Amino acid sequence: MSCHTIALSRLYSNSQGEAMTKTEEMTQNRALWEGVSTTFDFLAQTANTTPDEASITELLAAVRAVPDDGGTSGCEAMRQYADECANVPMSQVARELAVDWTLLFRGMNRQTGPKPPYAGAWLSSDGVGIAEMCAVNKHYVMAGFGTSGKVGNRHDYFGIELEFVGRMARRIAEGDERAADALTSFLDSSVLPWFGAFVAQAAQKGKTAFWRGYLELVEASLADVRELLAA
Repeated sequence: MSCHTIALSRLYSNSQGEAMTKTEEMTQNRALWEGVSTTFDFLAQTANTTPDEASITELLAAVRAVPDDGGTSGCEAMRQYADECANVPMSQVARELAVDWTLLFRGMNRQTGPKPPYAGAWLSSDGVGIAEMCAVNKHYVMAGFGTSGKVGNRHDYFGIELEFVGRMARRIAEGDERAADALTSFLDSSVLPWFGAFVAQAAQKGKTAFWRGYLELVEASLADVRELLAA
């Protein structure tokens, strides 16, 4: 996992400029989108995996392994939390992060937590969004996308949406000419119109800097992908 995959890939691509041959450009573009896919696979797995001590241990180790080289503030918040709890019993850390993960991502307490991270909850007038959920699922069906099935989530849950972004990025890397348009349409209709508002609300309701940093990283990564698609 790298907090910097997208930004560094873009920087390298820009640095090559007109000096690249067509073959080199295609190779670089493939590497860039493979990096995007890897990044979103990690982000999706984190959102879709119910935390336990083993998964939190692995997650914090991955965060500590990211080089401290001026990444996003979301990366910095995650790394700082990991460093600060280095001498705290892992059972205590895992419990704290699991409680906050549930508060932020499962929508089980509307009084103390944010509105749940489902597209339908944010885009509909009734707060449920059956029509919006069906619209999200239509994107999946048209792309032949099947979820990992690890957690029984609604298909408009942000973790499933991140999984779809990662899958479509992989198809772009493989040269699927339709994948970029499909991903652009999906982001513009089903993710970007609501996700920033959720992140802002979660920042107010969340208890740990780690998940606030994670959501900031997700938001920045989505913006990067949309910019790449527009280039």
